[in-house]
Amino acid sequence: MKFLKLHKEENTLAFAQSEGDYLSVRFGTATAYKNSLISWGGLKTNKDSTSQITCLKLGRASQNNVYEGENDSFSQFMGHLYNSEQYSDIQFSIEGEKISAHKVVLAARSKYFNEIFAKEPQLSVLEIPDVKLEPFKALLGFMYQNQVELNDQLALDLYVVAEKYGQKELVSICEEFLSENLRLDNLQAMIDFIEKVGAELFKNSVLEWMTWNIQEIKERQEEYRIPQSYLWEIASRVMKNSK
Repeated sequence: MKFLKLHKEENTLAFAQSEGDYLSVRFGTATAYKNSLISWGGLKTNKDSTSQITCLKLGRASQNNVYEGENDSFSQFMGHLYNSEQYSDIQFSIEGEKISAHKVVLAARSKYFNEIFAKEPQLSVLEIPDVKLEPFKALLGFMYQNQVELNDQLALDLYVVAEKYGQKELVSICEEFLSENLRLDNLQAMIDFIEKVGAELFKNSVLEWMTWNIQEIKERQEEYRIPQSYLWEIASRVMKNSK
């Protein structure tokens, strides 16, 4: 990221990366957070104007002379370490496959692994007998890169694995993905999942979605096995929405 020059003229901020290259922001209210400027009440540039909330990257922020590096570059570096034998001091054995990892990374990211490695510092191979390979690899990938690519089935499997290994942020990501991808053709799978594992926050999202899509669900009701408790809750929500 290039450093940006900042000029203040009345209620206009101008940012220049090079001569002739500028961006001016005209706003009613704004706040700075780390290396971003978040403005309300309008954005005016040399190309167009908008009236929405806008977030602008300003450059590396400094606080007490401490500068932040680029998160993307760090994620790429950590991504190269994922499942790499370089400096690896632990291997996971799962479904006949060996996955190389680094204790210091996993201990820093997971209380579960930290406790295991503290009890057995010489441990070099750890059997994972009760977890599927793909969600476990996705879990490790998230611990290294803080990102994950999901589909319906992986999100369901990964939710369970993330809960087991204490990755609350990843659990929330799975819940968000599943909530945003609710459809008539996967509704029954979502209901079955909730009934099996609990997932109360996700259950609330499913009930809310079902409430707003109740007519389409009724038209295909022979496809679903909806618990009676769900039907009572949906009826209650429909009545509240109609008031």
